[in-house]
Amino acid sequence: MIQEPTTGRGSTARHNSFQWIKKEGGKPARCWTAVNKTSGYRVTELREQAKECVNCIQVPQVMREGDEPLTLVNVYDQRPRGGGERLARQAEWGSIMRVARVVIAGDMNAHCERWSPRTKKRGNALFWEELVEEYELVIWNSEEGTRAGPTTEKTSIIDLTLSSPSVLLNWCLL
Repeated sequence: MIQEPTTGRGSTARHNSFQWIKKEGGKPARCWTAVNKTSGYRVTELREQAKECVNCIQVPQVMREGDEPLTLVNVYDQRPRGGGERLARQAEWGSIMRVARVVIAGDMNAHCERWSPRTKKRGNALFWEELVEEYELVIWNSEEGTRAGPTTEKTSIIDLTLSSPSVLLNWCLL
């Protein structure tokens, strides 16, 4: 799952071994999902759950023959230019969370001591905290920073990986 993908020369999507699930035409991309073509996964994009999100959320469901489906939610949660509600919040979260196996990952731009114990500034966290509580989601982040600014040595944890309790991940930051 990729947030803030690049396009054009040297773009994010340059590898032919992947099936790229990209944006709707004419709207800026906020996230893309790539699935290795040789993985054996069948991919179905659940567009209805994210139709109001203007490319800030993707909801692909992946499944191999004989396995239970896994729903991936690729998130880029930022306030739109000019203000207004964050578009990622307009997803059909109740419908998304009805399935047994869900992984939610992305750039939530959320500062919270729950996943970043050293945070000094709380912001954009309430929605994500409530989602974690309501659906008993597992927070996979460690105390390792997920974002480092280009002009500072400080790191923050604003990118999250969450899952339903029935999902086990082999998760790390690269």
